[in-house]
Parts: sequence; C-alpha cells; structure tokens
Amino acid sequence: MPAAGLVFALQRTQIDWVNVIQVGSTQIRRDTTGHSLRPFFGRATLGPAYSHIKFKVSGKVCDPNYRLKDGDAVLLELGTPIY
Repeated sequence: MPAAGLVFALQRTQIDWVNVIQVGSTQIRRDTTGHSLRPFFGRATLGPAYSHIKFKVSGKVCDPNYRLKDGDAVLLELGTPIY
C-alpha cells in the first residue's frame, strides 16, 4: 500500500482590475458611466501636472492581495500625467 502524502494543486488566480489610480493615500476610480471631462477641460485649464503614474499594475501584479501605492495605476501607462 502506498504511503499517504500531501497533494498540492496549483491554482491560477484571475484578477478583474478596476480602473483606479492612487495619489498619496487617496484612490481615484474612473467614472464608469462613460462620461468624460475632456470636452470641458483642456490641459491649459487644468494647469501643470500634479504628479505622474509611476507603476502600471495590470499585467505585472498577480497577487490578489496587492495594495496600491502612491503613483500606482491599474490601467494607465507609466508616465501618464495626473492633474
């Protein structure tokens, strides 16, 4: 009779990301209604960028317990300005 053993199964985790950025300790989520502020505000109206995206989470992070850090964005590209 074979000896009893532990069986480990590899589980794949799929993360469904929300379009969000973190600025300082504040998380800002994209308006999911499809409305855009772009027609109302041009870059000249917005003034200088407050910050820029420092890390794009989607495609790089596989840990479902990952916590966003200052400058992280889920879907925006590295270097995207934050106004």
